[in-house]
Amino acid sequence: MNKSRVEALTDGIFAVIMTLTVLEFKVPEDGNLFSHHMLLLLLIYVTMFVALASIWNAHHQIMSFLKQTKNVVPYLVNLTLFLHL
Repeated sequence: MNKSRVEALTDGIFAVIMTLTVLEFKVPEDGNLFSHHMLLLLLIYVTMFVALASIWNAHHQIMSFLKQTKNVVPYLVNLTLFLHL
């Protein structure tokens, strides 16, 4: 498997996870978007987004050092993603 396919796989995984986190936002019954609960959810989302973005950025920095991938690299990438996410 070449390096670009491994990067595309991890990009897709991060895109799905970041999208799923945003789907947890629901409009409150009373319509108050600035309630304590909504602000807490927004804080959790921003924190999670920053954490995921930093892991994604670190992954791309690590992958930039590789010229090619061996057979074991995709397994190591999947294991790393499993342990971090």
